[in-house]
Amino acid sequence: MSNADDIRGQYRDSSKLARRANLHKYASSPGVSWFDWIAQKASLPDSTRVLDVGCGPGWMWRAGGFPSTLDITLADISDGMVSEAVTRVRGFGRYRSVEGQQADAASLPFGDHSFGAVLACHMLYHVSDPGSALDEMVRVLRPGGMLIVTTTGIDNMSEMYELAHAAWGTPATDPGAERFGLEVASDALRARLDDVETSTVSNVLRVTDGEDIVAALTSYPPGEHASQHQLGTLRTMITTRLMAENGVFSITTRQGLIKGRRRPLAVQKS
Repeated sequence: MSNADDIRGQYRDSSKLARRANLHKYASSPGVSWFDWIAQKASLPDSTRVLDVGCGPGWMWRAGGFPSTLDITLADISDGMVSEAVTRVRGFGRYRSVEGQQADAASLPFGDHSFGAVLACHMLYHVSDPGSALDEMVRVLRPGGMLIVTTTGIDNMSEMYELAHAAWGTPATDPGAERFGLEVASDALRARLDDVETSTVSNVLRVTDGEDIVAALTSYPPGEHASQHQLGTLRTMITTRLMAENGVFSITTRQGLIKGRRRPLAVQKS
């Protein structure tokens, strides 16, 4: 999904995103939560002015590992998401300041060198030109500032996407990773930044309620427009798998974080 109007429609609020996020309650090795893991790997310095591009509903900022002295600007192409995120993150009551701004990632309404850190979490695969969006994020970073991107591996949740392939013919791989997955993202950041590091994390979701898988796969196109016949095919496959695996449908996740620092102005590539 790369059309801006389609993205606004899909992410008018967090309801569809929540249907996908709901699967992660089945993580077999909960350990550190995904958002806490991001906070640890990001290692944002105290008193940093941070831009969160494609902030969504702001769930990430509940993580305990982010410094409370941050000044956070939440930006998203969806006004509804910005409003929801600002309300939520201010409600946490733990950051020095929280502001919101409706913004297109490909044309950020901020001046050069405005932020000490920019985060783009699981969103660059939604934009039509991820390279142009990255260039904008680098532009608004101060020299030495940190750009942090999260995305998925091509094999992320392959067991679930194989169901979608059989039910309605979409590729049997993570659609986000097809567009801008870990390998592509790592190369893109290395072309623009210094000290680039990539970290990955995997888990297994041991799903016991097949309707949660149905809800996830029908929360975005083409699944949200699936016919009753297609939905019946999907439910039959899930039920068969659950019966064969003692009531558990295992889905393997692979996600990652790539971060790097903006080069000094004197050595910026033309």
